[in-house]
Amino acid sequence: MEKESEPKGYQIIISELQKMLANGELKCGDKLPSERNMTTLFHLSRTSVREALRAMEMIGIVEKRHGEGNYIVNNAESSLTDVLSIMLILNDGALDEFMEFRKWIELGAVKSVIASSSEEEILSLDEKLSAYADSSSVHERTLKDIDFHKAIVCLSGNPFFISIFNAISALAVNHLETIIQRLTSNGKDNAKVDSIYQEHEMILNAIKKRDYTMAERFLDYHIQTFT
Repeated sequence: MEKESEPKGYQIIISELQKMLANGELKCGDKLPSERNMTTLFHLSRTSVREALRAMEMIGIVEKRHGEGNYIVNNAESSLTDVLSIMLILNDGALDEFMEFRKWIELGAVKSVIASSSEEEILSLDEKLSAYADSSSVHERTLKDIDFHKAIVCLSGNPFFISIFNAISALAVNHLETIIQRLTSNGKDNAKVDSIYQEHEMILNAIKKRDYTMAERFLDYHIQTFT
């Protein structure tokens, strides 16, 4: 049997910091010990400490502030966008599967909204729907389309849904704009513009009725428009 390789020094430090975050010894906003103190704390070299800090900075968990030190932050969303972008490239730009992934994230959020959000919170989504209707260009309409869906996901209050959906949206904006431009003949086909608005309206009405089955059907139809 092949012997498992021993974890490297920086991996040990990352693992220990993860444990400290999990048990509450560290939290977002806390300043980490100096590199010198971390070498003493973990009994590892300064090189390992620096490698660990660089790795955690790359994934958005640590932020190095010039002249101040290293702090625990929650900037993982931007690195998540990078990871999803690379996955998309490695999978030959599989946009259909990518949009299906987006659909299931959003459906999870919709289920939570239907179960837990107040009537007032759900009615607040009307503003996003109106903003889409008032859009004057394809680019603006694309951003307002994303804002509408993002508002639904944010209403769920689930930070994982929100972060993943934001990362997906950052990657999908160019694709969505291209589709909207094509479907609406660069915004000149009012029937198509109205059709996309009506799809949003149907999704929102299903949420207002707290009918998940209906919301799933309308959202699935809407996503197919963009694949």
